[in-house]
Amino acid sequence: MKKFFLRLSQFAVIILFISFLSLLLINDKNKWNKDFWVPPGVGSGTLNNFLEKKRIYEDFTIGKESINLILGSSHVQNGIIPDSLGAKWFSFSNGGQTLYNGYNFLDYYKNIVKVDTIIAGISPFDFPFSYLTKTSIINENYFIFGKDSISTYTFKKHIGYARKAFYQKRKSSLFPRTLEFPSFILNDQKNNKPTKNYELKEFILSKQGFNGKIYIKPIDVDSAYNVNPELYNVDHFMNVRKNPNMKYFRLFNYFCHQQGIHMIYILTPKSKYYYSIIENSNYDKWNAIKDSLYSFGITLWDYEGINIYTPNSYPYRDYAHLSYDGAKVFTEIIRKRLYETSR
Repeated sequence: MKKFFLRLSQFAVIILFISFLSLLLINDKNKWNKDFWVPPGVGSGTLNNFLEKKRIYEDFTIGKESINLILGSSHVQNGIIPDSLGAKWFSFSNGGQTLYNGYNFLDYYKNIVKVDTIIAGISPFDFPFSYLTKTSIINENYFIFGKDSISTYTFKKHIGYARKAFYQKRKSSLFPRTLEFPSFILNDQKNNKPTKNYELKEFILSKQGFNGKIYIKPIDVDSAYNVNPELYNVDHFMNVRKNPNMKYFRLFNYFCHQQGIHMIYILTPKSKYYYSIIENSNYDKWNAIKDSLYSFGITLWDYEGINIYTPNSYPYRDYAHLSYDGAKVFTEIIRKRLYETSR
């Protein structure tokens, strides 16, 4: 009799569990909507915008014998305005973009148009020991330029985030006061956390690829830090060791050299709080990266410590990204230097 009740209890638990999951999935006309299932950053928001940028880039190359490119992460995306550098310049920089992403992009279009010059931003996350980790920083949208072990891994990782977001959304609508789902139901890992809610209110894209967040107001970084210093604790050195991995830089740099592209690597302006983060925990890593870069004999324009003056405004929109006002000033600095070096 005891075994009978034990088996009956086990059967009841299974039935309840199946019923619970079924309840989450039924009676919702949007249950298979792609917005639930695509990864944050690879969905109807940023991926559609990424594809639009790809389309505009392809239109930009039509009829041109050669072009110049700006590549890099959001620091470059928000910091350099291609339209102000000349008619041949296009910015295919994007949030989280790495040199490895840039290599995928260039290789995909290598037979479409000749590239004369590239300004490529350098970030700490260009030198990780591996991109096949849960904490890697890399733009997952570049899977559209071809699948490999890295793009496949990052895509699946963000699919995992989307799965959790889907179940959490269903749970919140049905049981708003219950706790979060156990990780064994969500197949979630300890450190897996959903990324920010991507609400793209405005996506301004010029014909030369500029889509900096021009509607985000400049801030006084000192006042913002005093109010909430925790916002400044972003680690761009995740997975970066004191002996930096130069594999992806070599791959990118060698490809550009083989294509006969004139390369200018750049470090964009940062606020003093970005430096304090580096000095507190990543000073040796950043110096090791810079020393390794210089050993290649490359052209590296280091503007991280430059003072950007914007009359009646502030040069930054956060501790590491230039505001639109700051970008206009910095772009003029780059334009003048390009003109001087080309004479």
